[in-house]
Amino acid sequence: FRSYYYRTASRNSILLYQATGDEVYYEKAVDAVQTARMLAPTDPRYPYTLALFHLAKYENTKNPTAKDTQLFGNQAIPLVDFSLQLKPDYRDAYYAKVLILKQLKQAAEAKQLIEMYLEKYNSTDEQFLEELKSL
Repeated sequence: FRSYYYRTASRNSILLYQATGDEVYYEKAVDAVQTARMLAPTDPRYPYTLALFHLAKYENTKNPTAKDTQLFGNQAIPLVDFSLQLKPDYRDAYYAKVLILKQLKQAAEAKQLIEMYLEKYNSTDEQFLEELKSL
């Protein structure tokens, strides 16, 4: 139950970060989800959530530099991949990876991932089908 408390705290903090852009809330969100992750190291939601937090921060970055983009990719991709190692059919982690790849301007990789997900897990997933059309 303690990990649930930290998960809730992280969600609240990331929402405040998105609303205000205040880095203090981002750091609180990251700290809370990392604590939850320590309490439940095999729960795939925590690395996935941390990857989403990196995505939110990157999306909030005005005029990201090549260094910002590289850092974002180096942080987010391994986290979402770890979630998929823990839970290979984790739909939300696949979708997050698609969004991350799109931010990294890796459309071909995003398209391959979508096609693999549709073939392997759910050929009628409307969100994935819409993303595929947009690439």
